[in-house]
Amino acid sequence: MKEKILVIAPQFLGDGILSVPFFRNLRLGKKDAQIDAITKNAGLLVLSKIPYINNVYDLKTITRKFIKEQKYHKVYILKRSFSALKLILGLGIREKIGFSGQFRKPFLTTPIKYAPCQKPERDCFLEVLTADRIDIIDEKLEFFTEKTAEESIQKHLKEGKKALIVAKASTRVKEWPQENFAKVIEWLKNRGFDVYFVGLESEKAYYDGFKKDEQTHNLCGELSFDECCALVKNMDLTLGIDSGFCHMASAFEVPTLTMYGPMSVVQWGLLGKNSVNITAGLDCSPCKKPRKCTRGYECLQKITPTIVIDKIKDLLQKI
Repeated sequence: MKEKILVIAPQFLGDGILSVPFFRNLRLGKKDAQIDAITKNAGLLVLSKIPYINNVYDLKTITRKFIKEQKYHKVYILKRSFSALKLILGLGIREKIGFSGQFRKPFLTTPIKYAPCQKPERDCFLEVLTADRIDIIDEKLEFFTEKTAEESIQKHLKEGKKALIVAKASTRVKEWPQENFAKVIEWLKNRGFDVYFVGLESEKAYYDGFKKDEQTHNLCGELSFDECCALVKNMDLTLGIDSGFCHMASAFEVPTLTMYGPMSVVQWGLLGKNSVNITAGLDCSPCKKPRKCTRGYECLQKITPTIVIDKIKDLLQKI
C-alpha cells in the first residue's frame, strides 16, 4: 500500500517559500509516497506551485471527516498552534511529528523542540524531517514559475536594468521610512534602473507616493500571483523589508537586499545566493514586543539610505 503523508504547512508567503526545502527532501526520502498539504491564505498560492506535493487543501474549508477518509499514515505539523494539532487528533493517524510548544508534546509521537531566533526557519522545518530519520540531501532554496506567466509578464518589462522595491509588509513595524526608500529609488534610477512595485491593490496608493516618471512602474493589483512570481524572477535587483517577495527573489537567486528591524535576522534572514541582510545590530533586536517599542524603532531608523546604497554597490560589484 502506498504511504500517505499529510503536512500541515505554513500559511504566509515567506514561510511557504522557506518550506520548499522541507517538501523537496521529504519527496527525496519518500519517492513513492502520496504527499498532501493543508494551508490557507497565501500559503495556498505558494504550495500549489511546489511540484513535490500531490494535493493542497484549504484549511478554511477542509473537514476532519475528509481527512479521516484519506487514511493518512503520518502527519508532519509545521504550524506551531495547538489548533493545527487539534485538527488531526482522533483521526487514526498513527505518526504525528511536529514542534512541541503550545502544550502539544503529549499528543505527538515525535515532538521536536522549537528554537525561535536561534536558527533559520528553514532549518527548523528540516529538523522535523531529521527527527523522523529522513536525510537532508539538499538545503537549497528554490521557487517556480509558469511558462504562460513568464510570457505574459514580458509586456510589463522594459529593456535594461530592472529593480523591484518591496516597501510594504503585513505589519507596519517592519517597514522602513518611505522617504528613505525614495532616496534609494532616485539613486537607482540615476544609474539606469527601471523601478517596479508589486503587491496588493490596497498598496497601490502607497507606491503612487513615489515620484512618477517613465522609469517607475506601479503594478500593484494588476498581476496574478503567477505573474508576480515571473516578475520577481526577471528582476536584476530586489530591495525591500522582511517580506515574502524578498524571500522569493532570494530563492530565484536575484541579487536581493533586505532590511531587518524588530524581527530576527537569524530566523528570517535571506538564505539564497547573492542575498544580503541589512540590520542595525542593536542589542534589543530581535524585539519580543515590536508593537510596543519605546525606542522609536531605532532598529530601522539607524539604517540610513547611505548604508543601503553602499550595500547595493558592494553586492553588484561581487556578482
